[in-house]
Amino acid sequence: GKEVMPQKAPLSIGKRTLRWLSGRMYIWSATIPLLKKTLLTGYGPESFPFVFPQNDLVTRSNIGVRSYREVILRPHSLYLQIAANSGLPALAAFAALALILLIRTVRRISAAATAGRRALLTGIALAFLSFLLMGIVNDSVAAVTPLWILAAGTNLGMADQEANQRTVP
Repeated sequence: GKEVMPQKAPLSIGKRTLRWLSGRMYIWSATIPLLKKTLLTGYGPESFPFVFPQNDLVTRSNIGVRSYREVILRPHSLYLQIAANSGLPALAAFAALALILLIRTVRRISAAATAGRRALLTGIALAFLSFLLMGIVNDSVAAVTPLWILAAGTNLGMADQEANQRTVP
C-alpha cells in the first residue's frame, strides 16, 4: 500500500465532544471546515471519502473512533451530506421543500373531511418529521429515502386530488 503521513485536520468544535454520538461529532467537526472551500457547488456526489481528512490518524486514535485505519465514507448527517455533495444552495432548497411539505401537510390535517384522511395525513406528517430528525445523525440511506419520496408524492397527489374536487362542479 501507499505510505500515509499523519496530518492534523482542522476541527470546528472542541476536543472534549469529539467522541460523542459514536464519533459522529469528530466527523462533523472535520467536515464543516471542508464546506468553506466549496460553499456553492459542493464536492460532487460520492466524493466525500476523497476530500475528508482521512490521514488525521492521531486525533482519530486518541478519541477512540472505531478504527483509525477505517476510511470514513460519509458525514453521518443528511444535511452535511447534501452540503458537502451539492453545496449550500442545494441544502437550502432541500430544507425549503421539506418545510413547505411539512407545513402544508399539517394545515391539511385540520381541514381533512374524514377521520381516515386525517389519519393518513397525520402518518405522512410524522413520517416527514421522523425522516428530517433522523437526518441530523444519519445520512441518506437507499432503503429509507425512497419511502420519504413516496410519502412526499402521496402527499402532493392527495393535495392535487383535493384541489380538483373543489374545482369540479
